[in-house]
Amino acid sequence: MKWIKISIFLLTVLLMASIFLWFQSNRGINNAISIKLNLVSLECLKTTEPGSDEIYFNLMSIDSQGQSSITRIPPLYNLGTRFSQVRFVRVKEGQMISNARLTDKKLKNGESATFIVSLMETDLSLAQPDTLVGAAKVTIRNKNHTIETSWDIPKANYASPTTMESKNGEHAFSMSDKKGKYKMVLKLDVPPKDS
Repeated sequence: MKWIKISIFLLTVLLMASIFLWFQSNRGINNAISIKLNLVSLECLKTTEPGSDEIYFNLMSIDSQGQSSITRIPPLYNLGTRFSQVRFVRVKEGQMISNARLTDKKLKNGESATFIVSLMETDLSLAQPDTLVGAAKVTIRNKNHTIETSWDIPKANYASPTTMESKNGEHAFSMSDKKGKYKMVLKLDVPPKDS
């Protein structure tokens, strides 16, 4: 009888230790970190054509498995709606658009995502293709439940000249094509590690 009690006790301890080790090794798997990519501001310094420009964003998203998608976004975000029916926003020289959510994503431990935000100018004519004004790139990694980021200018021979300046968590991209000039400021919102 004593042998059975000792065996049950040892099995219980072994089972508890196994459960504890399993929880430790899988801790945080379901605790994905939510990130939000925001447009702090977009300032039209000079339009690409007389009067005004018709602009929109192409947002390319690439996940950890290499799957990609492209979403066309007007640079306004209001009441949680992306205005999917609106194909562009008209801006004039000196006009500024601010506080727009471009996307949000949840990253589990070990996952990463790359976003390329391309500012496009469109003419309302099928005869003229849309023009890339400039682009910005951010790669985000959830490494051991800590978000790591790297900001860059995408490398492409068709891209317009772009410069980048980072300050206080905001990343400013000055972009220009042959005629127009824009300044786009992006910021990544990540919750504090303890939340």
